[in-house]
Amino acid sequence: MRRRILFYTADQYCCYYIAQMISAVRSGLIKSGVDASMASVCEAPGKNKCMQLESFLKERWDLVVEIASSGKSRHIIEESGWPFICIYDGIKRRPSASSNFVGEVNYWTGAALGDLARSCAKKGVKTVLQVLGLPNPYDVTEMLAISKIAVKTIKVANPGSCEAVANGGFRAVCNYFRSRRGEPYPDLVLFTDDYVAQGGLIAMRSLGLRIPEDIAVVSHANKGHGPVWEKPLTRMEMDAEGHGIKLADAIARQLTGQGFPKNMTLGSVWREGETF
Repeated sequence: MRRRILFYTADQYCCYYIAQMISAVRSGLIKSGVDASMASVCEAPGKNKCMQLESFLKERWDLVVEIASSGKSRHIIEESGWPFICIYDGIKRRPSASSNFVGEVNYWTGAALGDLARSCAKKGVKTVLQVLGLPNPYDVTEMLAISKIAVKTIKVANPGSCEAVANGGFRAVCNYFRSRRGEPYPDLVLFTDDYVAQGGLIAMRSLGLRIPEDIAVVSHANKGHGPVWEKPLTRMEMDAEGHGIKLADAIARQLTGQGFPKNMTLGSVWREGETF
């Protein structure tokens, strides 16, 4: 009998990283003879948002992969009796006590923050401007405070489109530096989102700021999808395809009775560029 896996997400418009990672997982499993299906949520008000999930769960599944979904959908999956794993980011981690819970995958975009802190200390950084895309899984303020590095944070709202987020990054960075004319520049600007970085970098260029001569820059980036700049960016990089291959291998082991790791982390790595 062919193995069957259901991927379920509470957001049918997943972020780039999740979409690419799950695509790589599905491709790997399908090649090995596993049937993989995808269910998501209808966000229309007044409707049963879990209707599609409930319908799918009436069928037979060897494994359900829950991706950053709500408490209601988690309860429905637990009640179904099918074995499941859950995938969350570093902050939204909610392990299950259900008997059919197999394991958890933590995709931690802030895994390389220790490398950032060490590089800041090594290069004598004293002040950092942190440009946050919202919602965001990490904040460097407390970590860098240990090294007596002051962090100023500006937040960019996430209205739902990549272009809008990039435009928000542009406006936020422009407003910050224009309101502080004549004041010393921060030693480092940290962008925690690909699209925020796209707009923020253009803003820095429009203001005549040289990178890294005037200000150093570090950005979050998804491998193959990060912001493009005239110099290779120093970045905390997430490898969606590589993580998908690793997760597909772990799922394949689970399906063959070898077990799934209870806590599996897929994190960012530090990549040296020319901007820090």
